[in-house]
Amino acid sequence: MSSRSFPRSITIFGFANTALGAGGLVSGLSALLQPRMTVAENVYQQVNLPSQSLEWLHWAMVLSPLSSALMLVCGIGLLRKKTWGRTLAIGYGYGSIAFSLIASSINIWRIADRAHEPLILNIIFSIVLSVLFGLLYKAAMVYSLTRPKVKTALVNQPVGAEILEFKPVQRQRSRD
Repeated sequence: MSSRSFPRSITIFGFANTALGAGGLVSGLSALLQPRMTVAENVYQQVNLPSQSLEWLHWAMVLSPLSSALMLVCGIGLLRKKTWGRTLAIGYGYGSIAFSLIASSINIWRIADRAHEPLILNIIFSIVLSVLFGLLYKAAMVYSLTRPKVKTALVNQPVGAEILEFKPVQRQRSRD
């Protein structure tokens, strides 16, 4: 194997994406497979949230495992020091940031007129906190993976036989 050194951020975000993606995939799939959606629906009905919010909850339960699977693949690609892992992680980061900002804005906008109620205020606060922490992680990941050292380390990788430092022996044909 090659003795090349890689920036630590590749390994750090590789492990973090793999762990977060695997955890999200397991929890997302278990949420889909268990009949607990009625509990969430009851909470939405008790709080008297708009039906669009409940519809969003259904979509989020489907999108969550898919997003987690993509994050897991990004993490594996980074741990294997693959260019596609970096590219996919950056794309995932940008897409996730945009999606989080849009979705949270829509959700807060739908319930903002009831912000004087303590439970609704808690919901808004939890949305803001979870989005903030998610955005900080993804922004740090995108920033780190777009640094020149990281880009250079993953773009100039050996490919094919060079990875194993394999040099094929050329046979000479005998002239009989």
